[in-house]
Amino acid sequence: MLAAGERLVPRPTGTGRPPVAGARVLVPPNFEPVVAVIVEQIANLKEHDEWEIKMGIETQSGFESGLTKQQLKRIITWANAECERKDSGLVSTGKWQETSDLHYQNNIRVTVFQDAGDGTAPKKQIAIRKLRESDVDITVMDHPITIRSSVKREIPAVVQFVENPDPVRLKKRLSYEYRGCIRIDITLVWQGRSEGEARANPSKHEIELEFIDRGVLHTQGARWAALSMLLKVVYLIHQAYETDCDFERTLLVPSLMRRHDEK
Repeated sequence: MLAAGERLVPRPTGTGRPPVAGARVLVPPNFEPVVAVIVEQIANLKEHDEWEIKMGIETQSGFESGLTKQQLKRIITWANAECERKDSGLVSTGKWQETSDLHYQNNIRVTVFQDAGDGTAPKKQIAIRKLRESDVDITVMDHPITIRSSVKREIPAVVQFVENPDPVRLKKRLSYEYRGCIRIDITLVWQGRSEGEARANPSKHEIELEFIDRGVLHTQGARWAALSMLLKVVYLIHQAYETDCDFERTLLVPSLMRRHDEK
């Protein structure tokens, strides 16, 4: 945590590594408006809340998550190289994992984990009710990309299968973790109104970062966590677009925070 009036020292530009817990880090002036909005957004996370940042674009109908296939490949190449570096703090959590997300009424989602064995074991299923709490859309100037910071509440649910799911989202996901604090999920998604339709549709390429260590969030504070996530996502954007990463020249313009009243 920073003392009153204390400012932080920047890590060298281009490393893409968020500050280590306890480190003194300078918030670049161009990050200040975004950090302030996100601090407000995550200051009072509840037990079942999750905080994530997604990359995408702004369309006429609103934010749409996703990157191109080539951009995703560049990020994977960078991440695998970082995992080889002993001091990078980034580790891969394993191979691609296949799941099916079945969406039902009342914001119910059932995730079915595909069996990696001989097919005889029952497939693991997790049912949750996922409610949107708040969103902040952030324009990254000089790049045709928008990032969305979201807080969502995931509550365990019991499902009675009385209807067909719609939509169905088939996923293949590869994950990395940075020092146990930030998880980077790289996901191929096929979506449709049924499993057959989803398999026939072209894939989307999604990437999201989730802050997964609530203990560090409490000990280091929301400001430290907001800066950590922003530094990492901005660096990944530069990797995706093959541009030089200079945090102090990357202009971020946040929207007002939108709160949702889903019950």
